[in-house]
Amino acid sequence: MAQRLDTLVKMEVEAEVAMLSPSSCDTRQSPSSLDEEMSQESTKIPGKDLQNEVELLISKRAELACQYLENHQPDEAKVILAEAISLMKTAQEINPNLCTAIEVLVRKIGDIGLAEGLVLVAALRANDPNKKCACLLQLAKNKMERKQYVDAVVLFREALTLGVLNSDAVSQVLLEIAKCQENDGKVMESVTTFLQLLKLEPKNYKTHLKLGILLLKVNVRDRALFFLNEALRLNPNDTQILYHIAKTLIADDNTSHAKELLQKCCRDDPKRDEYWALLGTVFAGEKKIPEAFECFRRAIALNYNSLSNYTNLAGLYELNGQVDDAVNLYTEIVRRFPGDKTAAQKLKKLTSNREKDSSNSKFTLPEQTM
Repeated sequence: MAQRLDTLVKMEVEAEVAMLSPSSCDTRQSPSSLDEEMSQESTKIPGKDLQNEVELLISKRAELACQYLENHQPDEAKVILAEAISLMKTAQEINPNLCTAIEVLVRKIGDIGLAEGLVLVAALRANDPNKKCACLLQLAKNKMERKQYVDAVVLFREALTLGVLNSDAVSQVLLEIAKCQENDGKVMESVTTFLQLLKLEPKNYKTHLKLGILLLKVNVRDRALFFLNEALRLNPNDTQILYHIAKTLIADDNTSHAKELLQKCCRDDPKRDEYWALLGTVFAGEKKIPEAFECFRRAIALNYNSLSNYTNLAGLYELNGQVDDAVNLYTEIVRRFPGDKTAAQKLKKLTSNREKDSSNSKFTLPEQTM
């Protein structure tokens, strides 16, 4: 794990330097005298007093970056600061004032990669494990926000190895790791992490619920139902648990029990469009068309931005032989969701042998519920 972190650390600012090589910025006038002096310094680092020489090089780069910024050349300043941060990783000690100066310049540029590079430096050089842990967690959250989930997991796990977090903080970090894994499409890895979390919080119904949802995603329905029932035992009145149990039962063709649960969900929490939509699907499967219509129209009224709510109702129109209403609704879907190819194909199929002036459509959608 430590080796993986070291690799990650080295890659951060080196990538910045590679992307922004000075050759790509040579169309502007640079502070040449200081630049030449810095180049001369970089060629004469002896083994003796190496630490002083490294700090001098960092200082020169900070000064040069400052001059680039004064000359309104932020790209050149960014390259120089990336080099300075790379050098900071090799230094055993750095004057705190110099660190502050580099940080101020990075903030002026506002580059996330450089800012993360500084925090990585702080994490590597921190003697206090609490400070190092805080740096690693900050970086991990940044990576997570930028959807760099693999790197985020590495940093979160490295923070855990320091052993300075209390049980609540450990649980939170495990939760973040599980979210990263799920967002990265690694559902079973996320399940494994939630099982770790469950050992710390055996009576947390949310953890049981999440395990049930994840296992349902990968079609492990028996285990999904086990965790969902356990969540329901811990929190009997939670409609989200009932909703996901109903989804599991539908997958197992137990629609009668699923319908009972969904009707309870709609009674107890009538403003959740997904409850009405799933109940409508059950009614449609039972050929109870009026009830299905009512459910799908309620779902649309609650959430005008859900594509599936529209397609459920349009499909029901088709099932009931209401071709004109289906065409009108598919026309509305294509207008509202131009990227949906399925609706466009359905519309083309339904109108293939006749002409349709969609501008004269008398179709009306349900009134939106606030």
